[in-house]
Amino acid sequence: MSTATQTSDIQTIFNQWWHHSGSLVLKLAPECRQIWLESISEVIRYYRLAQHSAETDDKKLYASLCRVSLAKTRAEMMNFLVSGYVPLAQMQQLHRLEAALEEILE
Repeated sequence: MSTATQTSDIQTIFNQWWHHSGSLVLKLAPECRQIWLESISEVIRYYRLAQHSAETDDKKLYASLCRVSLAKTRAEMMNFLVSGYVPLAQMQQLHRLEAALEEILE
């Protein structure tokens, strides 16, 4: 798979996830909404830094930070799921995002 195709695929997954999460995020309590938005923004920021870094060591660092941020997002989403704020389908979309990121970041 070419890098352009991978980037397009991951952007599609991000867009779908964000689109499906929009109404959910608006329904969250303000403190939950803030946590979720900060968390997913961090994932996206590190992903983009990893993709655009010229140095191999920088790419590895940002890819690792992206994985850590994604794990943090997963943990927060699981807390929301247990609390009834996140439907199971949303978690399945998160797993799809994780798998796509892992494939690209390797």
